[in-house]
Amino acid sequence: MPRVFAHQRAQMQDARQVDRMRSFAALWQDCLGRLADLDVKEPQTPRVIRPPKKTDGASDTVHSFSSAELYRQGYYEIIDALITQIEVRFDQKTFKLYQSIENLILSAATSGGWFRQDFENVTAQFPTDRPAMSFSQRDFPHAEESQSLAT
Repeated sequence: MPRVFAHQRAQMQDARQVDRMRSFAALWQDCLGRLADLDVKEPQTPRVIRPPKKTDGASDTVHSFSSAELYRQGYYEIIDALITQIEVRFDQKTFKLYQSIENLILSAATSGGWFRQDFENVTAQFPTDRPAMSFSQRDFPHAEESQSLAT
């Protein structure tokens, strides 16, 4: 199995695992449990300063968030950004080209013989250079011989 593909698959599994770990409540409770061990106080939000009524009108609805609510928002933003970046990283056209080139090199190195399909996959990425890069079986007269030596 090519290394790039294995690495991609491992990263996508990590992304799915992170997506399953979206339980902020469990993380928060774990953090609160460790606070007692470390003799640290629970995080607190700064005091909410209400605007003066003469500038705010008659609005008396100022919502103060708890520290858990503020950390929850940041937690989910980070998890979403992490999953998105992992998916974007391994869904790029250049990554697929890199994977095709790696498959070509690995099949040439391991089989020692004919690797036309991998070569076609790589050259399909370069349509302007394709006529100059075409070849046939006669270009590799010792392909079968080297393949039998490799096995």
